[in-house]
Amino acid sequence: MSGDAGLRALAAAARQAAEGLEVTVRDRSGGGLPASEVLEAFGQALALLERLEDPDRARAEREALENLAAQAAQLLEALALAARAAGRGGDAAVLETLQVPLALWVATRGGRLRELAPAVNGCARLANGLREPDALGELADTMERIAAAVDPTVRGAPDAAQPGHPWRTLLVNRAIVATRSHDPGRMERAFAGLAAALPEAAPGFFAEGMREMDRLGYPPHVREVMERWHARHAGTGLH
Repeated sequence: MSGDAGLRALAAAARQAAEGLEVTVRDRSGGGLPASEVLEAFGQALALLERLEDPDRARAEREALENLAAQAAQLLEALALAARAAGRGGDAAVLETLQVPLALWVATRGGRLRELAPAVNGCARLANGLREPDALGELADTMERIAAAVDPTVRGAPDAAQPGHPWRTLLVNRAIVATRSHDPGRMERAFAGLAAALPEAAPGFFAEGMREMDRLGYPPHVREVMERWHARHAGTGLH
């Protein structure tokens, strides 16, 4: 469920994955609630979001949409962590990937994403399970739309360029997924986005990309794009 899934379908998938989860779910403040109550709160958040389904209303009430979306992402993240702690890795993975259609739903309706890390982790989990270039290309497109919707306070954070920050991780992973799609157009857009937003990260990324071209034997048309971007950024890193 990586596309712009309906909120009811998203809620149903979360209920199925969290069914029978009888643990205390810890929130970021250290408090805890039964998993059933967290799942109910998640469903309520989605029901409120559903009232903003119409794009015109979503734009008019963008702050409400963004607040509800951030709350829903936090609740879904807490459920995934609880499922993993309970030894239900498969269900945890499903809950993690549901962050992607949630983020895409918000982006499609003009909202800004304040809770980026859960969506970035969900994209990474999806990417790790994909092999076909066409499917990877679709995921690269989804990541492009998510990146465009990231709140300026997230992308402009003082540590946004540091390894491990979700903004940097999203841009780097999008470039990797675009490369794996073997689509030069997607590669060009992803590479341009990375170089513009994180110029200090670009030389290292393209140097590593060239090593991957050799190690994995990418097709010539993919290698040509990587070579061009590598040549453009060689020697421009920080010393």
